[in-house]
Amino acid sequence: MSQHENFIADTLLSFHDISWKTEDGKSILHGVSGVVQAGKVMAIMGASGSGKTTLLQILAGQRQQSEGAVRINGEDMNRAMKRYLGMVPQEDVLLPTVTVEEAISFSAAIRMPSNVSEEERKQLVEQQVADLGLQSIRSSRIGDPRRRKGISGGEKKRVSIAMEMVHRPRVLLLDEPTSGSSNVAVAFTIHQPSSRDFHLFDKLLLLSEGRTAYYGSARGALAHFEAVGHACPEFTNPAEFFLDLLSGFDVVLEEELEQAEEQRSRALQRASSSADKRKFLANEENFATTFTEQFVLLFSELRLEGV
Repeated sequence: MSQHENFIADTLLSFHDISWKTEDGKSILHGVSGVVQAGKVMAIMGASGSGKTTLLQILAGQRQQSEGAVRINGEDMNRAMKRYLGMVPQEDVLLPTVTVEEAISFSAAIRMPSNVSEEERKQLVEQQVADLGLQSIRSSRIGDPRRRKGISGGEKKRVSIAMEMVHRPRVLLLDEPTSGSSNVAVAFTIHQPSSRDFHLFDKLLLLSEGRTAYYGSARGALAHFEAVGHACPEFTNPAEFFLDLLSGFDVVLEEELEQAEEQRSRALQRASSSADKRKFLANEENFATTFTEQFVLLFSELRLEGV
């Protein structure tokens, strides 16, 4: 096996004490560290403005960190090593006039080494079309929603992933993805995954205002927060629970509000006459919380959903 093959056989991307500041000195990331291993998936979660995308751009070599180091297999990242990386941005950048197959083929043609034959490039394109379920739209134009009807947003995301995977990266970085690959080291940002998706993660990095709130096994995150006094309520999506904590929103309050609302509904049903119901509704003590607290709760929910 050649030195090159040894280097990429078991790729490990690590980042150490990453910090980043804007030109005016505002700190966005504060000493964030982690490891992405081959065949493993690391999810980077956090509320809006927590620094997820900034960190991903630094790992991809698209932005220079203010402090810290990014390494592949223990070696500091350099220009030559960037060929081992694939980066899928949150906003898909695709030519609207080309077909799905043409977009992937073009990416293969310009990014594969010159010693890769035309036949091998075609096979790689076919593999990505099949792996990402693009067979039925391979001849469809990408399209532009403002000018030309084309494929859906989810299909565009899969095309973007195929365009990166076709050059066989060892590390795949995705900003708010819908698909991935189990054969490479994968790190991606995600705002609020479903409970089912959350339990597929290997590693979890939780960011809060640019700082590490948790880094480790995704399965161990619930036990960690329970040990420090923040137990996830039963039947609650862990991802939603973590985002509530990171946003400074007390999830226990929401559970208490729901219980109080149930009690209020039962009491209202017991009110026999219309006069009794009007009297009940006029009494502020019969409501779960004050208007101000209700507004804070609603605002927190809207902020988490990015409204």
